[in-house]
Order: sequence, then C-alpha cells, then structure tokens
Amino acid sequence: MQDQAVIIREMVEADLPGNHQLQHLQMQYHLDWLGPIDYEWIASEACTQRTRNFIENDDHLAIVAEQGENPVGFLLGKIAPNHPTSMNKMIGELCSLFVHEDVRGLGVGRQLCERFNSFCADHGIGLIIVEAASSNFPTHEFYQRLGYKDYSVTMRLQLADDD
Repeated sequence: MQDQAVIIREMVEADLPGNHQLQHLQMQYHLDWLGPIDYEWIASEACTQRTRNFIENDDHLAIVAEQGENPVGFLLGKIAPNHPTSMNKMIGELCSLFVHEDVRGLGVGRQLCERFNSFCADHGIGLIIVEAASSNFPTHEFYQRLGYKDYSVTMRLQLADDD
C-alpha cells in the first residue's frame, strides 16, 4: 500500500462509508484503552450524522487521507467555545484522528494535523487541544513530536454500566 502518494483533502458526503470503516479500525486499535466497543454505533445513523456535522459546519473540519482510491486516515476537528483549559476563549479541538497502520510513519498524521493547524489559524485560533487515553503512550508521543504539551489529567469513576 505504500507505493502511491497520499492525498489530504476535505471529506465529502461520499466519503462517509469509507470513514466508517476507518472508525471501525480506530476502535479496534484502541480496544485496550477504551474497553468494550459499540460497533453498532459506528454503523448507526447517529455516527453518520456526527461526521456529517463536521463536513457541513463552517467551524468544523473533516479531512481524509487517501492513497489511490483508498481512505487511509482522517481527522475531525472543530472550533470550540469556552473550554475550561482556554480561559473562556475559542479554541481548536482535535476530536478524532486515525491513520491506517499500513501508512503510519510516512507523515500522514502530521499532514492531517498541519491542515487542522492551518484551519484553526485561519479562524483566529491560538490554542488547540486534544485528548488521548492516559495509557495510550504511542499517541502521547506522536502529539509531543508535533509540539503538544501535557496539560491536565481527566479522571473517571464508573458508577453504573452504560446499558
């Protein structure tokens, strides 16, 4: 899969089925960090509508990385108001990023993030945040290589099952 160039472009409605496949792979990859996965949700209309919102809204960005006609990565990000870490200023929130393992290490994730950085800068945003599971060290290292700094720790207490 590594012979063809990777193209980064804005996601369109026709990309949704391929994006669902990548989200499914993303969830499998993160199984160790996320726990049980609701695969039905990934194929649901709710998931489709969530991604569609990133495509349709001017303050959201949905981009896809393609190699040939195959989607090999995506990024979903948005401009978010009043996040606690931003002192009540607008920020960029990198909501979801995934790169297929066949093209990891080729700069695809960096290209996707650089495109989001430009999107944020074009909207006058000076701060971008991203969250990653605390035990997902490869992802922490990736973001640190891009210049992100550790800022906070989110802790959770599960009181009941999410039936």
